[in-house]
Amino acid sequence: MPRVPPREGFRLWRQEVMGSKLKQARLAQGLSLQDVANHFGRSRNWLHSVEAGRNGIDAIDLQQLAEYYDYPVAFFIDLKFDARMPAWPKSEAEWALLAGGDHERAHRHYETDKQIDADRRKEREGNQS
Repeated sequence: MPRVPPREGFRLWRQEVMGSKLKQARLAQGLSLQDVANHFGRSRNWLHSVEAGRNGIDAIDLQQLAEYYDYPVAFFIDLKFDARMPAWPKSEAEWALLAGGDHERAHRHYETDKQIDADRRKEREGNQS
C-alpha cells in the first residue's frame, strides 16, 4: 500500500479551515465531541483530529456531519460562503430546493433567515438614530 504524503501548504490550510468550521457548527448546536462521536459511532479523538485540521474528512462523513448540524455542506467547503449569503434563498420554496425537498428543514431555515433579516434591520435602524 503506497504511503500518502502529509498535506502541506494550501491543502493543509484548507483542511484546517474546514476543521475549524466543523467545530464552529458543532458548538453552535451545543454538542460536545463525545455527543457527536457517539451519534456516528466514531471515536472522540477522530472528530477532534478532524476539527484541529490534523486529519482530513471524506465527502460522505462531511455530508453526514453537515446534515446532523443542520448546515449546508457549502458552509464547510466554500471559502466565500459568508460573502455569498445575501444571494442565498429568500423564499421558503427556494429553501426547499436547497434542502433537497425536505420541507420541514426548509421551513426551519426560512424562519431562521427571516429572524436574522429582522435583527439586521433593527440593528441598522438603531445605528441610524
